[in-house]
Amino acid sequence: MNRKAETPVPVSASDAGPLMLAVFKLAPTLSLLLCMLLLAVPTTLDVAEWFLAENHPVELLTFLSLMAASLLAALVLRREVKGAKNRWVELTFAIVALGAFFTAMEEIAWGQWLLGFDTPESWRAINEQGETTFHNLKGFQGKTEIPRLFFGLAGLVAVSFRSVPLFVRISAPPILAWWFGPIAIHALVDLVEDFVQLPESIRHPLSRTSELTEMLIGLAAAFYAWWHWREKI
Repeated sequence: MNRKAETPVPVSASDAGPLMLAVFKLAPTLSLLLCMLLLAVPTTLDVAEWFLAENHPVELLTFLSLMAASLLAALVLRREVKGAKNRWVELTFAIVALGAFFTAMEEIAWGQWLLGFDTPESWRAINEQGETTFHNLKGFQGKTEIPRLFFGLAGLVAVSFRSVPLFVRISAPPILAWWFGPIAIHALVDLVEDFVQLPESIRHPLSRTSELTEMLIGLAAAFYAWWHWREKI
């Protein structure tokens, strides 16, 4: 069978009920707003900080969702390599698989705190947090809003690919625009905050909710990879 001539029929968002679709669309915006509110209110600050702390629910879910995205993207890549030989698809899912895996491992410091190994002294000297991570190296520390913004904008571009025949096989489902949009906006505001002094009442919730944004990125990446993995070819 010549798979090149066939058109994939992805799982449609319309297969879900209206309520489920509404919840899925609004989940990123509502979760960010709720988290910022919890961080802004003194009586709920400790609860919010506990969820956002290292090795706590938000970070662990970020790790798990990114690993799921990496695995699913690798499965899509394997299918494409064995079948249709579409280089755009192969390249895209190779990047997604490797990028998601790298980011997931960075999230847990490459297993340092789970396995309990020490940071080499040479690495500790150039790492702002003394961890075995790349994003905390001097010069990169505190700059995660840039890759977060890139992810959000790239996702919105991928949604627009639905109308471009050459790139439709790597496009994102339109419903994910509801996720990519808040991710990009949050990262953009976070980036602007580096140059514009905002009140502490805004700065702290904005900074801390970057952890939640990373979780949303992981979940969005997992859904994107799953959506393509479920394509009926």
